[in-house]
Amino acid sequence: MSRITQVTKKSKVSTVVKASPKTLIVAKPVETIVVSSPSAIPASSSAYTHNQATASSSWTITHNLGYFPGGVSVVDSAGTKVYGDVTFVSENQIVVNFNSAFGGKAYIS
Repeated sequence: MSRITQVTKKSKVSTVVKASPKTLIVAKPVETIVVSSPSAIPASSSAYTHNQATASSSWTITHNLGYFPGGVSVVDSAGTKVYGDVTFVSENQIVVNFNSAFGGKAYIS
């Protein structure tokens, strides 16, 4: 397991439970987390914007970035920031669960 050299948390506070080169497991939901380690983030990181046109309380997002994203930010259709529980399904997919159904955008990086 590679050593993570820096973890910066923004917004909601979380507890890091387990970390490996491509996986970061937290005990509480995180709005944005940045992980710095030579092997944890690809050199050519990119971003993905998910448009959720249909109101739903569970968004399945296939971003195809090829890594576990460090940043997940969600806004509703009015542009208001919304917090949800993020589950990392694979290096190419996440699921974000919310308390109520709505549409909006998710910014993944």
